[in-house]
Amino acid sequence: MSRTGIFIAGFGCIVLAAIVSCGDKTETGCEDDTDCDLMQYCGPDGECTADCRTDDDCKCYEYCDLFGRCISQGDAACAEKGSDSDTDSDTDTDSDSDTDTDSDTDTDVDTDTDTDTDTDTDTDTDTDTDTDTDTDSDGDSDADADADADGDADPCENAITGFNFNFDSTEQCDQWISGRFDGGTCTAESSWECGPLSSWPITAPSGTQVIGVLDDYYYNSECSHMTSPSVNLVPCAGTPVYLIFELAYSMENAAGYCQDGLVAQAHSGDDDWQVITPSPGYDYELENPVNLPSGQYVYCGSQQYWDTYSWQVDEAYKTDSFQVRFYLESDSSYVWSGAFIDDVRLSTTPPSKLKDYSGQGKVTICNPNRLNDIQIQNNIIHCRF
Repeated sequence: MSRTGIFIAGFGCIVLAAIVSCGDKTETGCEDDTDCDLMQYCGPDGECTADCRTDDDCKCYEYCDLFGRCISQGDAACAEKGSDSDTDSDTDTDSDSDTDTDSDTDTDVDTDTDTDTDTDTDTDTDTDTDTDTDTDSDGDSDADADADADGDADPCENAITGFNFNFDSTEQCDQWISGRFDGGTCTAESSWECGPLSSWPITAPSGTQVIGVLDDYYYNSECSHMTSPSVNLVPCAGTPVYLIFELAYSMENAAGYCQDGLVAQAHSGDDDWQVITPSPGYDYELENPVNLPSGQYVYCGSQQYWDTYSWQVDEAYKTDSFQVRFYLESDSSYVWSGAFIDDVRLSTTPPSKLKDYSGQGKVTICNPNRLNDIQIQNNIIHCRF
């Protein structure tokens, strides 16, 4: 895969082959990652080190971030392995069974027996051998393979077909429910809505409507959520299923912490909602969580472009009432624009690693004073301010 070099004018920084270099910093002793060169992080021994230089140095389901760490994206990237086995199996079975049985039986019997025997032998042998072999071996396996390939009779595909939301109709908006927690420092109403995205410098990735904070800003001391309808995933047991959505956000952060933040949650039918970790992962730790556990990482900062996020649904969640929700929590000071979500869907196919960010307002020249906020994902540079 080719990589494009980028010169960041005015700051003396060059991004080349997914390696960023700024200045002449050469010391190796460090207290945290910001003491190290780009493509390095501060190791437990207080020395700058790196596990990788490019994505090729990492496993197939990982990417190499700006600090030289291999970061997991989930095992979706390896899902396509083994697809050749079905083709080989069908080809070998059909060819060997039909050719060997018909050829050997017809030739031997016809040569050694008379006309009467030929008639009986050919008719009986050919009919029984071809019909039984084709039906049991070729017929069953081919029919199953064709049905699976076409998706016509796949119960999992049928189950998840209706879980696909671009929010461009009243019917789809009405299926998602806005709610809030009231207790402790959580006193504000929910700011979640479904409708047109008009207050941001980007437009919806598809159609015109999204779910999110559509009235300029979320509230101080808000603990709110937007919850999906339920879907029966029992037919998908044993089949990889991916939750996929588009996300952009602007939420308060400072000094390496999130003062406000967003997480994705799921549950399997009871009241016990669990935080899930999509890929790309969360940004920073939430400084003073109220309903989230201590040490929980969340999405925060400013990502003013759409990115695709995905999570492979755990088998434990494949019940008859699977749901997902997006949960927002804020402190008592300062509010930003919030979070915006679109194209929420379930799929048996993982999202492509390659995305076209053209026309989405993605910043490609980054602030050298905030280098720890730059991420390289799938060979795309992301700048957070």
